[in-house]
Amino acid sequence: MVARLSPPRDLAIGALVGSLVVVVSFIGGNPGWGVISHSACVITADLGNVTVWRAAAIVASPYDGSESGEIVATATHDGSSFTVSQPTEVTSGNVTAYYLGFENWSVFSTRTVTQAGPGPNENCRDGFVAFGSPNPAQGLRSGGVTSFLMYANLSSDTDLPGEFNASQLCLELENSSYSSCAVSAQFDLNFVRATGQVDTCASGTAEVASVSSDGWPSVVPFPYDGSVHLVPLEIQNWTDPTWQNDSVTWYNYTFPAHGGIWQYDNLSQTSSTGAGLVFKYSPCP
Repeated sequence: MVARLSPPRDLAIGALVGSLVVVVSFIGGNPGWGVISHSACVITADLGNVTVWRAAAIVASPYDGSESGEIVATATHDGSSFTVSQPTEVTSGNVTAYYLGFENWSVFSTRTVTQAGPGPNENCRDGFVAFGSPNPAQGLRSGGVTSFLMYANLSSDTDLPGEFNASQLCLELENSSYSSCAVSAQFDLNFVRATGQVDTCASGTAEVASVSSDGWPSVVPFPYDGSVHLVPLEIQNWTDPTWQNDSVTWYNYTFPAHGGIWQYDNLSQTSSTGAGLVFKYSPCP
């Protein structure tokens, strides 16, 4: 039996693969069209750079089950295009990050303005945004791995930290302890409430659920003006129209026959910084 779960919103997110930047959409609010005037989100100032650990996608598998899918990321720069695809294979309640890398981002302040004439209403969701930055000598990304096991054999995806241990990643993956390395993107990886469930206790066949998402949304903590702000990582760089980036992840989850009851939280529905499914498992009564 196959169940297809379609997220009701466009996440517009992504990751950075080599020189490919993928990020999270931050335009929201006031949907629709203005006839006489319309709202627009504009950049007001360049606030500096931040270097951050982040992943293209983080995949949780159901306990005693499995996930198989694919990440496809496309980039166009100065007229040249390339596409990178990566299969995902996660089993037995494990949680794995894909395309985990050490990336450079430029942070800008934003504000909503009113512009004369007709146009779509696009308000800033936040007062800040970050774009992938090619400014440092090493380019957009430095180091990293294709896949990284975060957790093993979880029966329930609850109370998990919403960030990487950046200092430890610096030591394990970069062989470095320099302070600028120790920043992690923040994201949602927790089962909070059930948006559905799969019960195979009385089923003689395995069941499959499928869902897709335009990447993995995340934010980065950025200190500014005496406070720390959570800045969304944006897929489309307004400051460099020669960059065009896109990312999509397909998730296919398999639940074994007579295996139990899996409640799932569809983060593509319930979270602004998470995607795919996370689970809470119960054995058959």
